[in-house]
Amino acid sequence: MVRGREQVRARVELFLDCLLTGLLDADWSGFEQFIEANAELLRSGVFTAQDLSRRSLHLASLLIPFVLEEEDPAPALQALFAITHSLSSETIARYNRALLEESRDLNELKTMFLRLTGHEFRTPLGTIHGYASMLRDGDFGQLDDHALTAVAAIDAAASSGLAMLDRLVEVARLESGSEALHRERRDLDELVASAVAPLREEAEARGVVLEVEAAGEANVDAEEVAIAIRNLLGNALKYAAAGGAVKVSAWCRDGYAEIEVADRGPGIATEELDRLFERYYRIRQGNDSGMVGSGLGLYIVRQIAELHGGEATVASSPGRGATFRLRLPAV
Repeated sequence: MVRGREQVRARVELFLDCLLTGLLDADWSGFEQFIEANAELLRSGVFTAQDLSRRSLHLASLLIPFVLEEEDPAPALQALFAITHSLSSETIARYNRALLEESRDLNELKTMFLRLTGHEFRTPLGTIHGYASMLRDGDFGQLDDHALTAVAAIDAAASSGLAMLDRLVEVARLESGSEALHRERRDLDELVASAVAPLREEAEARGVVLEVEAAGEANVDAEEVAIAIRNLLGNALKYAAAGGAVKVSAWCRDGYAEIEVADRGPGIATEELDRLFERYYRIRQGNDSGMVGSGLGLYIVRQIAELHGGEATVASSPGRGATFRLRLPAV
């Protein structure tokens, strides 16, 4: 029993000596294996960071009785707790660095996958959309009403697929962190007019009055802001009733450009407002237009706003429509 204790003491004293030497010489090479082994246990989920802290404290508690036998134990105690704390901290830091690197690698793979997928699917969907449009317009001869209904459904599905691809690729681009803003001084009336133009035909087809009012200048990435405006306007058109109106407004105030899209649709329940800008979130209420959203449009709007150092907000209540606002630094 005594011999066993002497062996334990000898091993502990040797380990303590290594700890003190490593601390004094700032040479951590002797602890690499310890740190890497514990970091691997963290990565594999065998134990948590809290478990690691307990393990370090337990190690210190085993050594304390031997340290107290020294004539002046204070320096050794200080070194002991410093080194065990450092071992724990370095292990967690290495674990976090590994997670960050893995996250970056996965993000790059996701971006590459979405871009390649978008490219590969765009060609067949574009072909389907093109031929369906030609069939609908009678380029291959007149079709009866039943055939026209089927062709219209095919065309709508292809168009929806293309829109979804566009948004997936846009999300991948914004989340990659590799996109830099190309700010330039732009007249808000021109910027809003160009953003709204592609959706005027859709508004007319839906019987929605589109009102535009803008003034002022802002230093923004015009292309990105136009994407945000189109997403907001497209969202408003989905819920605007025939004969209703959607208003797009823009102005400058207190160093900010504010762009607002307001509809007079069914409005949004209060409990859903905080989640509207989340990725893939779609409101629970029914959509009378029959269109299915991707849950990405408003998320893209928020990403673009934050990329500019601004914010995207919404105000709404059931039965009173919704007002979405972009607030972007104008200088």
